[in-house]
Amino acid sequence: MASVPPKQNLSKWQHFLQRRRMFRNWYKVVFPFNRLFNHQTKLVLRNGYEVWVRSVFSGDLTTVEGVLHQDEYGEALKGLPPDAVIYDLGANIGTFSIAAKKACPSARIVAYEPEAQNFVLLQKNAPFAELHQEAVAGVSGHISFDASSHPYAHRISKEGTTTVVARALGDVLADAHIHLAKIDIEGAEHDALELADPALFARVDRIIMETHHLGTWGKEKLEALGYMARWCIPPSVDGSNPNAVVYGERV
Repeated sequence: MASVPPKQNLSKWQHFLQRRRMFRNWYKVVFPFNRLFNHQTKLVLRNGYEVWVRSVFSGDLTTVEGVLHQDEYGEALKGLPPDAVIYDLGANIGTFSIAAKKACPSARIVAYEPEAQNFVLLQKNAPFAELHQEAVAGVSGHISFDASSHPYAHRISKEGTTTVVARALGDVLADAHIHLAKIDIEGAEHDALELADPALFARVDRIIMETHHLGTWGKEKLEALGYMARWCIPPSVDGSNPNAVVYGERV
């Protein structure tokens, strides 16, 4: 998912109103009823989206709010044909795939997510997509994740204790024409793009990518590959937010 918005200090009443405006089954996410839903449960948003989360206390709600309520990827999905080919790399629980399906009802959606708990929810949220329980990285093989963090926020780390199967970006983007690739692969984006054949990207119309601790590299890289790129969420100058989101359209 895209970088999460800063948390707001809301009163209990403001929090209640915010959740009531967002969810049809708002009672699942407000005290004291939320104590009954500390397990997998389906949330129904007022804009029509439905999504399974691992718990109403999990970080999944932040992802749901950003992608399905605040429409963080909306611009990248505008103007695509109904039968677009869309890749969701780093699919998490499937919120982007859900949004892509609504924007392009007949789309071919291909999603990659290596983390086991996320993949269980991805299967429930995006049964319409082609699902792969694999990571996307610079080269094919195995990579290690830091499993000390939450499943929805694992990071690639040489010291990680969880090993997953990875595929090189060039092996993943196999279609002759790809309308949109969303890339949020938890630290592997640099190697994935730098080690891929530049000719690969001539087949990809749009890329929206979250970068991690890479400064301005993301925008510079997309421009070097022939995209007109701009920051959706720029990297912070003071380092307070090391993650950024960049969007590029082929010129």
